[in-house]
Amino acid sequence: MKMRIIVKPMRAGKTYEAIKHCAKHGGYMVCINDNEAARVAKLAKQMGLKIPYPLTFREAMNKSYYAAGVRKLHIDNADMFIQHFFSDVKIESITINGNWSPPKAIKEEVAKQNTTREVQNQFLKGEWADIEN
Repeated sequence: MKMRIIVKPMRAGKTYEAIKHCAKHGGYMVCINDNEAARVAKLAKQMGLKIPYPLTFREAMNKSYYAAGVRKLHIDNADMFIQHFFSDVKIESITINGNWSPPKAIKEEVAKQNTTREVQNQFLKGEWADIEN
């Protein structure tokens, strides 16, 4: 299975979608800190979904988890995760696999998501630098 990328504005349901994906496909959510991990665990319970207790960015970076049991990760706020590696330097841009083009299923999913048409078009054209949360 290919990596799923969830693109939505801030507070539009990215974490909710990631929890659903995690519950369906297995693995662990990775959150910025302990408070967010607790919030995600509580949200999953409220949604009636079973997921393992989320890892924090620090646990994921330090591999402070039982590695044999961790086969898949669902990273919430991946932009913050990347920035966490370089806490003293601002990350201005990132790239994703140079030949990547969203398959039809992703295009359809993006079209259904609660985003503006402009953001959807930017995502589908690969204009990553112009997509803001």
